[in-house]
Amino acid sequence: MSKKRRQQQVQRQRRVRTRRTRVAALAALAVVIVVGGVAAVRGSGGGQGERIHLYQGQARLGAATVALSDVVGHGQPAIVNFWASNCPPCRREMPGFQKVYAEHGGQGYRMLGVDVGPQTGLGTHQGARDLLRQEDIRYPVGYAEGDGLVQRYGLRGMPTTLFFDASGRQVGRVVGFLDEAQLRSRLASLLASAR
Repeated sequence: MSKKRRQQQVQRQRRVRTRRTRVAALAALAVVIVVGGVAAVRGSGGGQGERIHLYQGQARLGAATVALSDVVGHGQPAIVNFWASNCPPCRREMPGFQKVYAEHGGQGYRMLGVDVGPQTGLGTHQGARDLLRQEDIRYPVGYAEGDGLVQRYGLRGMPTTLFFDASGRQVGRVVGFLDEAQLRSRLASLLASAR
């Protein structure tokens, strides 16, 4: 075999090895992505970081600790408001939420306030309890056990209100202060869509 031919053969073998290495690396990356995706899906169903321990509303929701999946869906629209006790717009909007909730008696929909103050550095559990008492808030409210909900819903600002249809599909999101009139309008749309 000539020297030139031998060099060509060596170069081909190197190219084949390089391709095999790239294919193996891509396969390994695909496995990591799939395993990570499965872990994320398993972790998003009311797992450790998504439990909500209720400050109040246990009778209405049927348990002292719930997952968001216990509240959302189930044939009724839902409003979920993420807030923190040291967040001025959160404090300002809560009386309007209470007024709308009291007028409707929570009939035909579910409402849940979720305190994420400890996870965001914007409050404490005691601060939340004090706020609920001071503002006479009576709709179901609890605190998130970990930061799973903050991450799952990509909460970037406080307050954040999510709207879900009767099937549990998220159909709206408001980041920032939500006044009483806007809340009424959104609730009316949710209730109309559930009929």
